[in-house]
Parts: sequence; structure tokens; C-alpha cells
Amino acid sequence: MAAIMRTRSRLFSSAPPPSPIATAKGSRSAAVNDQILMEFLEKSLKIPDLTLPESQLPARIPSRIPSEIDLPSLLSRDEDSVRRLFESVSDLGAFQIIGHGISADEIESVISGSEQIFRTRQEQKRQLIRNRGTREDFFWCRTEKKEIEKMESDTLRMFRERMDRMFVKLEGIAEDVGQVLSEHIRKRHQKKTPETESVLCLHKYSHEKLEEGNSSFDMQVEKDDQECCSSHALSLHLCCEDLQFRIRSQKASVSFNVVAGAIVITVGEQLQEWSHGDLEFVIGEPVFEPGIDADPSFTLEFMCSPPSLNHKLSHVTKTISLVDQMLIALITLFLYSILTYIPSKLAKT
Repeated sequence: MAAIMRTRSRLFSSAPPPSPIATAKGSRSAAVNDQILMEFLEKSLKIPDLTLPESQLPARIPSRIPSEIDLPSLLSRDEDSVRRLFESVSDLGAFQIIGHGISADEIESVISGSEQIFRTRQEQKRQLIRNRGTREDFFWCRTEKKEIEKMESDTLRMFRERMDRMFVKLEGIAEDVGQVLSEHIRKRHQKKTPETESVLCLHKYSHEKLEEGNSSFDMQVEKDDQECCSSHALSLHLCCEDLQFRIRSQKASVSFNVVAGAIVITVGEQLQEWSHGDLEFVIGEPVFEPGIDADPSFTLEFMCSPPSLNHKLSHVTKTISLVDQMLIALITLFLYSILTYIPSKLAKT
């Protein structure tokens, strides 16, 4: 800026020398005046060196997507699976689980069984379903089954059983994942996650309402989602169809395609606190294009704080060095010599 002001000062405050005028001395005087004019113009019209401020744009969104981890490989502690899991959860706050054993038929049975729940009378529906504008949420946990148990019918009884089975399976997957996280992070972080009740939520998305749009409802949904995630360590998003999924953090957002049946696991606020900030809290959500499909879409979300995160390692493998092995062998040999020498000495006496 100072350079610009100096340039303006030169341009407007100091007048150039007069134009050369022919004199009786001939062209010599004109050449001198031309030289003075050229020097003035070179100094006045010189472009100043400007240093632009550093870019204030946010960091670029990572090009990576959450890794797909095969659950059996992870349970066998396959080195590549464990490495990719921790790279993904450290960089993006999320990863995908496949090969978890939940079949497409089991997912479909839960969705089909929920039809009567979402079609109940308005009075009962308010007790069971939370209307979020573009979606409806049905929550299922072990301490809040009384309301649905009052609605006795064979269909609802079957639905309760299916939700219970899904709850148990997702709980087992979360426990296994929590154990892996515990084995690799608790060596540095000893803060325990508080015990909170696990919740299974069935989300129903209406494409017609998505097309209409409702900003106030959307803001409320985002607020509710953040509150739910902040009260748990992990969220398991079971995708019931091929869809686009988005994870959002304070820094950036990443969108990627997810196949039907895959589970996207995201880090909750509890896990961020437990890891002392090494793992970042993110919000996961499916992304639907409004009006493309008349039929509603469904996802299942299991929010939990697995007890395995607070468990101490039950199996610790210690390696005995070669020196220690030699020392043990010498001590054993010495004891054996004493034990054999004493009886032989007593026998002679």
C-alpha cells in the first residue's frame, strides 16, 4: 500500500519537465530534454511490487473416502484391516464395515414391519414417532418399549422381535469395533467413556417432503442429530439401499457412495473426548435427491457407547528375550544339579 501511495504522489504532486522546444542551438537542446523526460517517465510509471495476503480460504476437502473394512478380517486382527481402519477414522472420523453378517432379508423385514408403526393413529403416533419434517424417526431402546407393547397385534409383535434381533446384532458389531479401538488407543488415553443407553433409530425419508423443503425443520433435524451424536461414542448407520452418504465436521464435509447393506461408523463426541481429540467428532447423514423416487427411503442408526472401550486388555502377549531365556535355563540347570547332588550325597553317607 505504501508503494502505491508513493507512486500516486509522484504522479500527481510533481509536474513533469516542460516539453522540449526547438532553440537556436539546434537539436542538441531537444535531445537533452528528451532524456530528462524519459527518465521521469521510467520512474513514475514503474509498477510497484505488491505482496498479496495469504489465502483465507478453508482447507481443501479431503479427496479420500472412508475405508471399507471387512469385519471378519478386523476380528482376526489382520494388520492391513486395522491399519486402514485407523487411517480412515483418524483422517475422516468414519469408516465402513462390510461382511458383518446382517442380511438384506433381515433389513427388509424390519422396514416392512415398520409400516404399521408409521400408519398408526395420530394420538399413538406422537408417542412413538418424531416428525422431523423431511423425515420421521422411530426410536427403540430397552427401557422404552412399554408404549409399543400396549399396541398388541401379531404384526407389531413380530416387528418388536425383528427390532430386538437387529439391536443385538448391531450391538455386537459395535462391541467388536470398540474392542479394536480400545486395544490401539488406550495405551495413550486413559479417560473412560460414560455409560449411556444404546438407541436404535429407524429413519424414514419422504422424497415428496424433500422436494418441498423446510428450512426450519432442517435446522431442527441438524440440531437434534448433533445432540444425539454428542451423547454417544459411536454411531452405526446401516444403509438399506444404494445411496450417497455425507459426513460433516467443523472443518469440512465429504460425500461418497455407499452400497446397500454397508455400515458407516462415525465418531461421536464421547469418543473424541475419550481420545483427547485424536479422533474427531463427525455427523453422518444420507443424501437424497428430492422427487426422484415416490417410495420413501429408510436407514437404521445405532447410537452407543460400547463397554469394550473401557475394558482393559484381557490378552497381553509378552515376548521373552534371548538373554532371559538363557538365564532361566541356567537357573533351572543349577537347581536340577543341586536336587540330584543332595540325594546322591545322602545315599553315600
